[in-house]
Amino acid sequence: EKTRCVTSEVRFGGDIARRLSSESIRSSLAADDAFVEAPAPGVCKVTISHAKTDQVIAGVRVHVGNGSTSQTPTSLAIGISAAATPSSLSVSGPTAAAATNSANSAN
Repeated sequence: EKTRCVTSEVRFGGDIARRLSSESIRSSLAADDAFVEAPAPGVCKVTISHAKTDQVIAGVRVHVGNGSTSQTPTSLAIGISAAATPSSLSVSGPTAAAATNSANSAN
């Protein structure tokens, strides 16, 4: 097994994709000084999907607190939803993913 960064290959969805396209989110997360902020205070859900069915998402790195204090999460939950494919996961919680920096894949 091995892991590698697949941020450039994944699709982002959920609340975070209401204002930004998946491509915009990927570009922001690839930059050292950029971040992605929850669209509004409260619960925010981020879905990360990888199209390669022979790989699974093995980890997510989340950096919190880079945006405004009202968007900083008070809790964070990472898991696979019942409707998810083997290569997708959800990050959710009160204003989760103030900045989700990268997704890793294992094959």
